[in-house]
Amino acid sequence: MGWEVDVLVDARNAPVGEDWLRRVAEGVLEARGLKPPLGISLVLTSDAAIRRLNRAYLGREGTTDVMAFSMLGDEEFPQPPGTTPMLGEVFISLPQAARQARQYGHPIQRELALLVTHGILHLLGYDDQEPAEEARMRQEEARILLAVSGLLPT
Repeated sequence: MGWEVDVLVDARNAPVGEDWLRRVAEGVLEARGLKPPLGISLVLTSDAAIRRLNRAYLGREGTTDVMAFSMLGDEEFPQPPGTTPMLGEVFISLPQAARQARQYGHPIQRELALLVTHGILHLLGYDDQEPAEEARMRQEEARILLAVSGLLPT
């Protein structure tokens, strides 16, 4: 059994395909030393959808770039026996990713790879609320992006 990466591109004019997103997620999981079988869901969505999620689950108003929902160790919704363990779901606002790519002057593919990495790290317990935690997370993001750099435009 391998990775089970479900991808939904719920946005118009996506600059990347589902296969590319799947390869990036698999590269992130491998760079973290995780072993299959393991599943994850990636959703590229709109600003409106991410605002609704942000309000409903974090009580925050406004658009954010990425949200992650862990599914490991969830006692309320345990995973059925014999199924691939699901790490969780990562939602990315495609319009916000495009704005950030323009702001930082790099291709949207790099921004999306960063957001996939960031979301997966959140699923693995990384946090970026405190400066020391954020520094640790940014360092790991840089290491992983280097590992998946073959998937990124130059």
